[in-house]
Amino acid sequence: MKKAIFIFVLMCLYTTCNAGKIVVINDSISVLRNQDTLKVSMDYSEAIYNPKKVKKDETGKELSSPIIKGDDFKTYLRICRRTANWEKESLEYFCEWFNDELTSLTVCVDKNDVEYEILVKIKEVYKDGNIKALIILKNRKTNKQIEMFDFKSSDGDAKDKIALRDPMKDTGKTVGKTIKKLLNLQ
Repeated sequence: MKKAIFIFVLMCLYTTCNAGKIVVINDSISVLRNQDTLKVSMDYSEAIYNPKKVKKDETGKELSSPIIKGDDFKTYLRICRRTANWEKESLEYFCEWFNDELTSLTVCVDKNDVEYEILVKIKEVYKDGNIKALIILKNRKTNKQIEMFDFKSSDGDAKDKIALRDPMKDTGKTVGKTIKKLLNLQ
């Protein structure tokens, strides 16, 4: 019974944290205190478009835990005509909104001589253009992961010629606010 109550309390805490769109996995963000610039990049190699939870296998047998299935990211890109450089433009929106939130730390797309990088690893893209992603802060020299956030956007536009403009604006703003709060910056 105690175990069930403990699990319920953990689920409530997770739901409360998740309501703010970001869940902090680790607590080692303090490495950014002495930094002034970060690189930002995006990885959508494992992204699933129009994800669905599958609870049974092909034979109808119940799975021990649901798996996520859907189309590949290229299907999303084919929905409407995209600009040739949609990826860089999407990241520039991330930078613009992040930098508006956190003026003491700047993120750039083309900055390669920095120690840390924010990687936006897109996991799921929904029909409305919203995304679910992992935001990973990593050391560029050692490739060691420093911090990781779970993120789900609330602003998407599936028909935008810059494929991920709206969710990247939302991501940049939210990540900027979160880092600002975690570092106790003004």
